[in-house]
Amino acid sequence: MTFPVGRFYEQYFLRLLNVINPASTGKNQMMIRPGIIRKLILIIFFMGLFLIPPIQADTLSEIQLIDSKSTHLDAWEKQLFQGETHYQKIQLQGQWVIKANSQASASGLSKEVTIDLKQFPYLSWRWLIEKHPQVKDQLTKNGDDFAARIYVVIKDGIFPWQTKAINYVWSKNVKKGAHWANPFVPNAIMVSISNGNGGMGQWQSVTVNVYEDLKRYHHKSFTQIDGIAIMTDSDNSMSSAAARYSHIRFSREKPGRVSLPVKEEHQTVPRN
Repeated sequence: MTFPVGRFYEQYFLRLLNVINPASTGKNQMMIRPGIIRKLILIIFFMGLFLIPPIQADTLSEIQLIDSKSTHLDAWEKQLFQGETHYQKIQLQGQWVIKANSQASASGLSKEVTIDLKQFPYLSWRWLIEKHPQVKDQLTKNGDDFAARIYVVIKDGIFPWQTKAINYVWSKNVKKGAHWANPFVPNAIMVSISNGNGGMGQWQSVTVNVYEDLKRYHHKSFTQIDGIAIMTDSDNSMSSAAARYSHIRFSREKPGRVSLPVKEEHQTVPRN
């Protein structure tokens, strides 16, 4: 998937959000404040999503977005912001999961998909943290690095700046259950799903009701989402982070517990 809005819209929204400063080297030149483009670009990307019809899922009980039985990530596309976080599929006890490693970098995997939230309100996934970025305050721009994020994005009008998002994160120092406006893009609400070093190196299974969360955090009922993304980043702190993601799916009903992989096998498939 490409960025349909292109460079023109990128520069336009940066000016609109007042994140470009005049450079002292010339009146016609611009200098971007360090670290800001990357935090905006994912939202800008989703602002340019084309409207596509919802998945025809009348007979499905769930919609899998990461298939644990497949080695491929063909439907997901890399989005590079600052350096590149390395994503690859690795096999754990016969199941394929995504392994993410960030070295002072920020890039994500995104998928353009329309999900009917009236039919499939529950988003479930599994994640595991191996290393948190070295940040002090993740509520600030300088601390906006997370070992694991899952975004859901909704178009709320014909204009890109009307886009809304929820960013579910595994935070290092923000208490579980807390929510706050993203320090770069207020229309993206951050939600701390897991926190701290408790459970480090262990799989956690998460289920959220996206339909209800959108009403709670954006004060409006939305009937569909238009995109989803994952990201592990550590560029602001110039440190490193590592995580794994698995079994990302939407379902009609809250799923029951499923056994989680624990032992890593040596077969890996790099992300092309």
